[in-house]
Amino acid sequence: MKIFLEVAIVSAVVSAQTLPQVWFLDYYRKFRSRYDFNNNEIPVRKDIQQKFQEVINDLHIPKSTSEKIKLFNVYDINMFHAGTTNSKYGAIIGIPVNFEYDDIENMSEQAITFRNIQVNWNPEINKEFQRSLILSKDAQKFLMARKILTVTENDLTYKIVNISLNTIIGIIIYEILHSVLKVTKKQRGKNIFCMSIATFTSGFLWLLSNCAHDYYRELQLNEKMATLNDKYIRGGIEYYEKLSKRNKALRLLLGKKGTYLFTSNGNENTFFEKSIPVSDQVDYFKARIQNI
Repeated sequence: MKIFLEVAIVSAVVSAQTLPQVWFLDYYRKFRSRYDFNNNEIPVRKDIQQKFQEVINDLHIPKSTSEKIKLFNVYDINMFHAGTTNSKYGAIIGIPVNFEYDDIENMSEQAITFRNIQVNWNPEINKEFQRSLILSKDAQKFLMARKILTVTENDLTYKIVNISLNTIIGIIIYEILHSVLKVTKKQRGKNIFCMSIATFTSGFLWLLSNCAHDYYRELQLNEKMATLNDKYIRGGIEYYEKLSKRNKALRLLLGKKGTYLFTSNGNENTFFEKSIPVSDQVDYFKARIQNI
């Protein structure tokens, strides 16, 4: 009976990771999509689709693979992705609303949200924030290329394996503690203690390994982006410089939430370093452009 329970736990954890990004991917897309007043999905503009196709060509992605990627619009100001082209269900890439703007005069403040938080506009800061959202064609193509490389490689597979292994480790820790402490069915306190230690350890290991993987993948992506033409490198410099300005503005616009999320120099505040600091990204691509 216990082995069936343990298998059920692992299956439930893996399902939580895979269902939205595999079998329920289309529902996930509909949940994240941007809609008009008639509740119809807003289609991606043709000029953005054209940029996306140019990136596909620059990356030499086979047609059989690129056909598995669906573009759609999201409300956020960050690009979004889910799924993998290694699955028959394919992948989705969300285009942020700011890709549609080339001038701050045409920008709708009501349309701009960050992590589903409506920005509280401040006249003294919002111009700088708005300017940081306007990205050139090269910067947009840089971001598209990163997402395409992410969904066409084995990131999702790794995450599934990682969460499975860490769940199994948690079960093993629980069994060891249960055996060492000689816990009986009536000793609920000891049982809860064993479960708490196992869950905390498993969760900590998962978080640590996941952050390490994300950091390593960013290093890999940077190397691949740097091997493309210099327009992508210049696009990377522009994007990360504007991301730094955007984070500094959000730090002020979001109040206490902003100081919790971002540092004064525009980097993200994180307990574990799951991504390369924005300032380091700028330095990296500037160094690569000098070598060309």
